[in-house]
Amino acid sequence: MHQRIFVKVFSLICVIFVGKLQQAEEMYRRSLACNEEVLGVNHVETLSNVVLIAGIRAESRDYRGAQTLYNRARMGYETAVGPLHSSTIDTVHSIGEMLLLQQKPTAALELLHKAYEERLAYYGALHPATLATLFCIG
Repeated sequence: MHQRIFVKVFSLICVIFVGKLQQAEEMYRRSLACNEEVLGVNHVETLSNVVLIAGIRAESRDYRGAQTLYNRARMGYETAVGPLHSSTIDTVHSIGEMLLLQQKPTAALELLHKAYEERLAYYGALHPATLATLFCIG
């Protein structure tokens, strides 16, 4: 599973760097539709596509669309794997980062502190994910 996620992320990065966010979103929406049909709406592979599309929406500064998708992924992950799973925690972090970009520091810091505490417990203090959240908190 991790290899498939890496391939998806790598493909997305390649498309973003050439400035084709719309193409990237279309690619992931096709993948999402297939995953929803075959695996179901709350399967972790389906939800990983939702997070990738949310990231594209945030990168495109469509924060409302990104927020909706991130919330869908967060709720789905909480149902599928629980609130303390790395995927759920990573999604909470992503929502917090997006709120910072929107100049909503109170809401952002609340989520980032939650993500930091959960990443600290899950990964440990020196893990890059924990440190990334700490950096966002400032």
